[in-house]
Amino acid sequence: MHVAVLVDRGISSIEVPDMSVAQIIQELPKLTTADLIAVRRKLMELADENEEIALCDAMALEGARLLDQMEAEDEG
Repeated sequence: MHVAVLVDRGISSIEVPDMSVAQIIQELPKLTTADLIAVRRKLMELADENEEIALCDAMALEGARLLDQMEAEDEG
């Protein structure tokens, strides 16, 4: 796969080997905090664009709210 990269004097193309999901996950601990934040932002951006993921997120949030409400009722 070729990737365009910004260099001092314009854009260049470099060859990057294809990586499996497992390889990507294996490399994550090696990233800096700033890089991890950038990866998280991109994943959130992609999730916002994916209707199925957005629906799962909404359902998970509603489930968490329901559990919070049940716990509050048990305590009160």
